[in-house]
Amino acid sequence: MKLLRILALAVAFAGIWVFLAPPSPSGGSSEAEVSRTFSFDTDPQTTVLTVTYLGGLSGGRTVYLVHGDGRLRREQRSRSGELRRSSEILLSFNQVQALLRVAVIHGFLDLTQEELRAEIVRPLAISDAGTMQVDLEVTSYERAGEEMGARNRTLRLSAPQALHRANPESLAIKGFVELSQLLASY
Repeated sequence: MKLLRILALAVAFAGIWVFLAPPSPSGGSSEAEVSRTFSFDTDPQTTVLTVTYLGGLSGGRTVYLVHGDGRLRREQRSRSGELRRSSEILLSFNQVQALLRVAVIHGFLDLTQEELRAEIVRPLAISDAGTMQVDLEVTSYERAGEEMGARNRTLRLSAPQALHRANPESLAIKGFVELSQLLASY
């Protein structure tokens, strides 16, 4: 599995984990093959990843909150914001790392919302499509050997599955789909 090949080294230091995501062995120099290193805070109070699904036909909202200690909380809310369903599971350290890695290797920490919009070469007009918002926080980030420091990023994309089918060359749009699929597997 591609995600398993990416982890080269994990080092724990004072509650912060550092990961190396080396270039893909396929050769070439695409954005997907740029090496990236990141670390995240394992404090139970720290939310390292939030994925929110807004709207769509249901008009409600589903939120996944991933905490540094591995807690994954899922909340489903109605259009009015009323809590309909809530659940919590404990992810392993490797599962938290895998979720963050999907976002990092697909360039989420390097993109602005405007740059993400620019990756949509073939836009779609889907009036009832939901929106996926990703909020990501890492304590340190290094890209191709250059230290970028602590980073947090919020990106939103409407109809990520449909946009990925229309724009398969976009690494970031593909990342939204892969992150959604990984979350759904838990």
